[in-house]
Amino acid sequence: MQDINLEKPIEGANSTIPLAKEEERVNYFEIGRLMAIGGLEDKIKEIELKDFTKG
Repeated sequence: MQDINLEKPIEGANSTIPLAKEEERVNYFEIGRLMAIGGLEDKIKEIELKDFTKG
């Protein structure tokens, strides 16, 4: 297993794109968490509307 230098482009693989530095990486966990929260909020609104329309 070779060490990967994040500051340097990956050798071979026909690639000149350097890997993102740690702080520039997309935090997929955070995006997933925010999407889940948004989905829950939509679900709660949906339930509140159903309860309200029942009377």
